[in-house]
Amino acid sequence: MRYVGETFGDEANAFKVDDYDWQRFRFALSAQNLFDEEYIERCFDDTGCFYGALQEITAAVRYRLD
Repeated sequence: MRYVGETFGDEANAFKVDDYDWQRFRFALSAQNLFDEEYIERCFDDTGCFYGALQEITAAVRYRLD
């Protein structure tokens, strides 16, 4: 197994993704709002706000053919 390095999972750098290679397989795991907190992300005026993202956990496996 070879550690490739961590990257950010989105353009806002809200969460990091660890990435690992093993032979021709690549494994990745990412999480957003891991503890499922309810929070206000932003408001557009004094009468309307947006809640932050819901809990999301994503796993991926890739196989390289070359």
